[in-house]
Amino acid sequence: MNKEGRPPNYTPEQFDEIWDLYKRGSKLWDIAQALDINPGSIHIVLHRHGGIAPYRRAIRQGHLSLDEREEISRGIAGGNSARAIARSLGRSASTISREIAEKRWPQPLPCDKGSEAGSV
Repeated sequence: MNKEGRPPNYTPEQFDEIWDLYKRGSKLWDIAQALDINPGSIHIVLHRHGGIAPYRRAIRQGHLSLDEREEISRGIAGGNSARAIARSLGRSASTISREIAEKRWPQPLPCDKGSEAGSV
């Protein structure tokens, strides 16, 4: 059985507020009252990280989002060129080309075109 209890389901804003109040020297009870949270769960949050606020990772601005990657996949499946996909996403064509090359998106085999036309 987990001695620390179930991890609290707080929003990122609530976590930020907990750590901000803790850094300012507020006691657990005061933090719990300010956020209307059980003091025991405040203790769990602080204890898991040794009383030091965890580093919050940020997504770099230039990275493709999951939605953009899905749009690239749909574009490739639809037979669109990298430039056409880039135009629709408002991205550089080289960014899309690199993503396609890195992921090695499935390409139709040359024999597939002949079999679709019924030339088998």
